[in-house]
Amino acid sequence: MALREVVGQFFDRFVEAFGSFSGPRVAALYHVPGIALRGDGSIQSLQSRAEVEGFFQAALDGYRRDGCRAARFKDLDVVPLGGGSALGTVTWELLREDGSVLRTWRQSYNLARVAGGWQVFASTYHVAA
Repeated sequence: MALREVVGQFFDRFVEAFGSFSGPRVAALYHVPGIALRGDGSIQSLQSRAEVEGFFQAALDGYRRDGCRAARFKDLDVVPLGGGSALGTVTWELLREDGSVLRTWRQSYNLARVAGGWQVFASTYHVAA
């Protein structure tokens, strides 16, 4: 299977986990420890599974309060980084109940192939200049 297809399937699983609004389900897609460049330009290091789960639960709860009911990705770009890692970049769209777009942003993910499949070990929100 082509790397682009494999990474696309990873993001399909991400969308499914996001749709559950469960921090632990989304966190299962992440390696611990991990690091994230956030939308405000800050860098956050997540050192434990509980930290990753809490981080995502807080984000998902906020999205839900704002009216988000689902998410989708588009504009997938994939760059292989050796045999066991890749950089996957997507544009995220958060969707309201009626399917209209609530919020959009671009984000890149450093992915590593580990025993349980692909996991994110670093993410970079594309912060506006």
